[in-house]
Amino acid sequence: MSICQFSPQARLDLRDIHDYVAQDRLLAAARLVDRLEQACQFLADNPELGQLCEDLAPVLRCFSVDNYAIFYRPSDMGVQIVRVVSGARDFEALFYPEP
Repeated sequence: MSICQFSPQARLDLRDIHDYVAQDRLLAAARLVDRLEQACQFLADNPELGQLCEDLAPVLRCFSVDNYAIFYRPSDMGVQIVRVVSGARDFEALFYPEP
């Protein structure tokens, strides 16, 4: 089994997703975060699966789960999850924030 390493920001993203959904549906929030984490592990085993997004950052890939985008980089041992965000977000602003 390959390793799925989460950046501190990706961990924060998952917590924020959980907290937002849990305001109305606690059980659904837990299931959603579970599904996202399972997808991340699937990506660790299949790191070339996602769409290449080098316009946002070098060696960056993106994989969609429901209405969320998982941004990650393949590594020698699996993947590094960089961000997990709503598909409605401005992806360029995530990687190139204005000063």
